[in-house]
Amino acid sequence: MKIKTLAAPLLALAAVLAQAPVHADQLRDITLSYDIRLNGQYPAITSLVFFNSYADGGTAAWWSDTIPAGALQHFVTDPFDDSHLVPPVDDLIIGLVQDLPNDAPGQKHIVMLMDPLAAQLSNHIAWGTLFRHTLEDQLISSLELMTSGQSFEVIQPGIDAMFAFAYGDAATGILGPTGTPRNASFQLGAVQAGHITTSAFTVMAFSDGQVLGQGVASLDATAVAVPEPGVWLLMLVGLTGLGGRGLHRRR
Repeated sequence: MKIKTLAAPLLALAAVLAQAPVHADQLRDITLSYDIRLNGQYPAITSLVFFNSYADGGTAAWWSDTIPAGALQHFVTDPFDDSHLVPPVDDLIIGLVQDLPNDAPGQKHIVMLMDPLAAQLSNHIAWGTLFRHTLEDQLISSLELMTSGQSFEVIQPGIDAMFAFAYGDAATGILGPTGTPRNASFQLGAVQAGHITTSAFTVMAFSDGQVLGQGVASLDATAVAVPEPGVWLLMLVGLTGLGGRGLHRRR
């Protein structure tokens, strides 16, 4: 399941393309995958939600996946087509873990797959000190609701709460030595056709920051020839009547 906010209207895009320079190749079919490794025999991490931000200002979230207990290595690949020519620029993954060592039975924790420096800055710091506007128990409930598999009408409050945290407290709550916020999201780097770009992240469990593992995100993109801008314009104008329906489906 994936939800996404989209940028410019179709006709505005056509007007821009009509004036744009011709590019021999453009990025297409961007594959985003994750290689996740846990340290030791930790319990399974469940209810994973992947938050992606795009160069055009759009955002997307998709779920659910599980990192099995004690995973020495686990691969996750974004199953959705990113052929809109706008690559993702950063990423944050939020999940749930239960019964860590020394926990009381049934105790749950938020897990974030996050920027390594932000993880260092939050290591062994209480949740409430970092994320002052979000209660961890409430975020756990929102995460469980968002990934419960019910209809959008039912899970919408969970979606709203998770987006508010991912682009609110998670972006501003972790502070560096000079008081400058360090976003929990990890940067994905520039995408080049024919090259695989890799970015490291840390697997961190809260309430009191605890490192559970590490991982690497990989962006792989192919390139295709793009028609002349004038051809694009004719195609887009001809498809305007269908575009609204397509945009509605993607949301």
